[in-house]
Amino acid sequence: MGRIVLWAIVLFCFALPLAAQDGVPTPPQPCSAPTAGQITAYRLPDSANAGIALSPDEPIIVSAELASGWYGVVSMGALAGSTGSILFDWIEAHEGMALEGNCATLPTIYPYFVTQGDGCRLLTTMDASSYPQPDTTGESSALPGLLVQVLARSEGDWYGYDPAYSLNGAAGVRRLQWIHAPNVDQLNGDCEALPIVNPQPTMITQADHGSSIQMNVGDSLEVTLEGNPTTGYIWMQPPMAGENALLQQQGMFTFVPSSELVGAGGVFTLTFVAMAEGETTLQLGYMRRFEENPLEIVTVYVTVGAAS
Repeated sequence: MGRIVLWAIVLFCFALPLAAQDGVPTPPQPCSAPTAGQITAYRLPDSANAGIALSPDEPIIVSAELASGWYGVVSMGALAGSTGSILFDWIEAHEGMALEGNCATLPTIYPYFVTQGDGCRLLTTMDASSYPQPDTTGESSALPGLLVQVLARSEGDWYGYDPAYSLNGAAGVRRLQWIHAPNVDQLNGDCEALPIVNPQPTMITQADHGSSIQMNVGDSLEVTLEGNPTTGYIWMQPPMAGENALLQQQGMFTFVPSSELVGAGGVFTLTFVAMAEGETTLQLGYMRRFEENPLEIVTVYVTVGAAS
């Protein structure tokens, strides 16, 4: 009799977790679109844009919807920090298309459409790249299906935008990354009002001492001067010249020796960006930091006009 009671207790204990499992509701399945047939996704909810075909072998998880019959799926081309509709690619509902899973609680969001009052924005193609200069000679960065604010134009149908990071402390027009027109899927807003800039720097050397140059706000000035830092001398703005409010120096100088010999001289390069309109004198002295009087001085007179 005792053994029968013992077995009854054991069976009861095993039955408890099974009963508990039967009582737990099945978690809701995520909302998904049927994968049968061809489904195309677009970076904006507009089938007039270039689209990409989604793989029919992978589930298409739907994360948002629009009242106009579009469904948002998380975009593989969205960059970190994207919010709102820019976080999604969009698929259009078609006749006979029925969503599956827990779709009743999908958030309704409103896509960002560019108007004439929003400045100039562009949407890149899915195979777009950007460059540090308005040409294809520099190192490119992939920029698929991204909506960016355009800040400037350059000759040859290039559009400049701020990438939200700065290379080597670059400022002004040198900070921009550039997208060529063939990589633009949509261009919206008041783009004709954008300034046309020249990101190529104005170059001066010792031979330009005493000359006058014309720049525009945002243009860069690159000064290359011969010297030898192993002697303790470097090219710098003399302390007596004071701070130049119109021309902002970009970081420290760079130095490239003329040979591999120890103690060889070479070329110093200093870069400046025009920050404001006006007239100024740029004075550079070849001097030791602890001395007041330069061994050599190069002076140029700069007039800075408005951005074109």
